[in-house]
Amino acid sequence: MVAPDYLCQPQHLRRSNKSVAEHQKATITNYDALRQIINKVYIMPTLQGLCKHDYTEHLKQYGDRLPHGAWVGVGSLVGRHPKTIAAILSGIKVVRQDLKLHGFGCGKRSLRYGEVTQRLWSADTMAWSLAARRERRNPDDPVEAQRYLKEVEEMSIQKSLLPLLTTDVYRN
Repeated sequence: MVAPDYLCQPQHLRRSNKSVAEHQKATITNYDALRQIINKVYIMPTLQGLCKHDYTEHLKQYGDRLPHGAWVGVGSLVGRHPKTIAAILSGIKVVRQDLKLHGFGCGKRSLRYGEVTQRLWSADTMAWSLAARRERRNPDDPVEAQRYLKEVEEMSIQKSLLPLLTTDVYRN
């Protein structure tokens, strides 16, 4: 179960006429309220923001609510460039390396990027449903989701060259 969060993409901020900080505070308020009602099921908290700094600040605001190794959602990633997503995830990992991150809205474009996939524990997307709609197939058919999953599992992942360039082989 995931606690309801307040998305921080610009269109959502305009609609609510609130700031990123206000959306983050409301997200934590929802998380706390749900945890008071439900205590037998893990409730996934979600980090929100526009830039890397927003996400790391939101993480700090959760404080000790997040135990070691917690499974934590990272929201508002849909449509972002994979390098931006990688930077956000990297920033979170600098603050809390132990967290198991779940990327909300990570489609194939993001999952092809090794710097994203190596920092995620899990991910989800609605892209499989959109593809089915675009191609006039049933967007609610589980077969469509399985087809998308197969494509993701079979695609190649762009690895970062940075680790290769820092090995002793390349220092001479």
